[in-house]
Amino acid sequence: MPNVIDILVGVELLFIGMFFCGSCFLVYREHLLMKYLKEHNYERWRELTSFGKYGPGLRNSFKALPYINGSQDNQIQEILRLKDSIKIFQRYAVSGFFASLINILLIVYVAQAIQK
Repeated sequence: MPNVIDILVGVELLFIGMFFCGSCFLVYREHLLMKYLKEHNYERWRELTSFGKYGPGLRNSFKALPYINGSQDNQIQEILRLKDSIKIFQRYAVSGFFASLINILLIVYVAQAIQK
């Protein structure tokens, strides 16, 4: 029969997987959004992928995240669909990250309690 630490480590692996998968899908969906913008709204793409005198074509999260979470271009159905899916994967990644941290603390606490 597995002990408590084994179960918590298994749960930790699930949280890490949730974080990793959420992050991978997030990056992929952001790529699809930028590809769509490049093909259909070049000026917006250029604005979002430029950084100072560099660009266009760079990955600039400082501009992309406010755009994704804002209301610009939400009247275009495809952009709204991509933004919504990105927001979902943002939640998965952040939830997995924080759940993983909490579970690590729980593992440490339980391991110390078992040793005493």
